[in-house]
Formats: sequence, C-alpha cells, structure tokens
Amino acid sequence: MKDIKLRNQMKSIYRVFLFALVAFSLGSCIEQDFAYEIYDGSVVEFDATVLNGPAPGEDFPIVNRLPAYGFALNTSRPFITESSGTITFRVNFVSAQRPNDETITYSVVADKTTAVEGVHYNTSGSFVIPANSSFGEVTVELLEGDNGTSPVTLVLELNGNGSDIAASENFKRLGISIAQQ
Repeated sequence: MKDIKLRNQMKSIYRVFLFALVAFSLGSCIEQDFAYEIYDGSVVEFDATVLNGPAPGEDFPIVNRLPAYGFALNTSRPFITESSGTITFRVNFVSAQRPNDETITYSVVADKTTAVEGVHYNTSGSFVIPANSSFGEVTVELLEGDNGTSPVTLVLELNGNGSDIAASENFKRLGISIAQQ
C-alpha cells in the first residue's frame, strides 16, 4: 500500500515538473517588440566619475581617496595627499576597441581648481588608450612642499582626440581634493 501511495506522489511531482517545463518553454517563444538603439559613437569618461556621485553643487565628484578601478570610493582606500606621489585615474573608452593607439587630451578646469600647477601638481594634458584596449590612464604627479595646510582641489576635464572620440558629457570631469600635510 505504501508503494502505491509513493508511486502516485512521484507521478504527481513528475506531472507538475513537466507542466512547469512546458509552460517555461512556451513562454520563451513570445515575440518581444523592443526597440534597441545601437550607439555607434566613441566617447571617453572618467571611471571614478561614473562610479561616484557628484559633489554638492557640482555635476562631477570630488574624490579625496584614491579610487580603485571599477569600484566606488570607500574608506579603506588611502587619502590623496601631497605625499601620494604619482597617482592615476582610469579613463573608460566606450566604443569598439581600436587597432591603433589613440591619444586623448584633457585640461584643467581653471575656474573650479584651487591647486597651482608646478606647486601642487604636474600633469601632461594627454594620455594614450593602447591599441585593442578599452582603458587609458590620466597621471597626476603630486608635489610635496610648504604649500599650507588647507586642501586644494584640481578639476580635470576630458576633451577627446579632436576628431572622432568625444568626451562623455555626463562623465568628462573629475575633481581631486589634495590634502596638504
């Protein structure tokens, strides 16, 4: 008697499983009319700007800690200070990878920057996205010296390559707060 009950329960479970499998299979055949836009442009963006919210009153973040590539800032990362040496910020290339190196320019946003070039920092104004890559790095050399005690801010803005790679309007600026020691 127990064998018959067990066999009937197994048949019921099998039927439910089979019904669910058929329902799932039929549901995947429904045609969906979604319009997908395909973006065919090429832009560059600061990784840290994409991953962190803007500073109060600004449309870009001001970072005071070294960002980890691909992650939002957190308190486990070291502070950016004048003694941090050379620091790098990843730039994302949003496009199909290119077979050749691409030189991208950037500039200092003078009206948002309190740091002084040659006193607080040095930077080149350009960097390379290597061939067959989706990333480049902006390098900033922080300078030590008797620069006071208040933090200074450096704001960088991506410009693109001057032809077919533009700066992303929403993610082209990054502020860097440099603590003075």
